[in-house]
Amino acid sequence: MNYQNHLITFITLSTLLSIGSCSLKNNEYNESNFIIKDFDLKQNKPNGDIYWSIKSKKAQYNQNINNITSFNPIVKIFEEGVPKYIISSKRLLVKENGDNINFIENVIVKDIQEGRTRIEGNEMIWIPADYQLQFNEQAYIYRFNQSINTLKLKTSNLFWNTNNGKIKSLGKVYAVKYFEDINNNQYMKSENLFGNINKGIINMNKCTYIRSNNISSKSSMCLIKWDPLSNKISHNNYTQEQLYLQSENKLIETTIIIND
Repeated sequence: MNYQNHLITFITLSTLLSIGSCSLKNNEYNESNFIIKDFDLKQNKPNGDIYWSIKSKKAQYNQNINNITSFNPIVKIFEEGVPKYIISSKRLLVKENGDNINFIENVIVKDIQEGRTRIEGNEMIWIPADYQLQFNEQAYIYRFNQSINTLKLKTSNLFWNTNNGKIKSLGKVYAVKYFEDINNNQYMKSENLFGNINKGIINMNKCTYIRSNNISSKSSMCLIKWDPLSNKISHNNYTQEQLYLQSENKLIETTIIIND
């Protein structure tokens, strides 16, 4: 944890036991491993405000490579001393003195202030100094109104900056905008996406839009927008996000199939 010695990091260990006769994985003798119970790791910003915290019932410290593996961790990222994001996973690996943190299996990132955005994946790398979350494999972006899923995007190679909100993916995107009547659901696919979660914007490049199997449109961009500052619960649970089709140099190509 570099941060020019301005960051304060501490571990609260209620119990630290040498594994001695067994390791967590294969029951082999390994004096370099230690079990940490009630693991609690925190890191502060240069101004003294807390930046993030990691808690779990159990962790394992390997002193040879100076890595910590936390099991079923709960991670909180703070903004002005208040938790903004919460991250959970099956395992977490703290590497390079906290400069690199890997989340492994069932990774879920929730925006707990706005309360409606969630990102899931199977593996995520976090670089705290750059505020960067990186999903190397498939990732899913969800939007909710109360407990109702209103939007789902599937992509890969997803990058999200938790500080400025910028988000982008290098992989193809498949999206569904849900409605109460499933016949009104809107489907989109595109080459990639970029946008800003803090501003409530997701842009999908070279986008194909399909609705009800009888309307199809191709455009330069599918733009999804919502109000990130609104905490109001809409009576119509499916109207939080708005969809716009945009084209730079020509009309949007649309096909309408009329059934006999």
